[in-house]
Amino acid sequence: MKTLAFIIGAAAIGGAAYYIWKKNNTERFWTNNVKTIDGTLDFGDVVGYFKSKKLDKGRDVPFISKDGDFNQFLKKTHKRFPEGKEGYITLVLGVYDESTAAIKYAQILYVKQLDDKTKDVFGNDELVILS
Repeated sequence: MKTLAFIIGAAAIGGAAYYIWKKNNTERFWTNNVKTIDGTLDFGDVVGYFKSKKLDKGRDVPFISKDGDFNQFLKKTHKRFPEGKEGYITLVLGVYDESTAAIKYAQILYVKQLDDKTKDVFGNDELVILS
């Protein structure tokens, strides 16, 4: 009987510890990767971000997102979208790992405006998969 009580107690403590770790890990995911640009975002900087990562073409899917539609994507990955910043466009530069169904890398950008190349890449979309 004592063994059963010990197992139940250990499982409860382990579950609570995992919940706290997961909550804190999700917060750090966003808060440690935020950058504000008080000017125009150059698409070359977007390309540079992805080149700085060692991506596996068969597994990693680079994407850029602005404002709205990304929230649907986040529901699937269990991450909360960061709050917007008044007067700024909110962008996410990210890499989705297909093998784990999770976001591997993400950079949140608050920018005043986008250069013409970045606008062309988005077109009428808010979430663009890059190749």
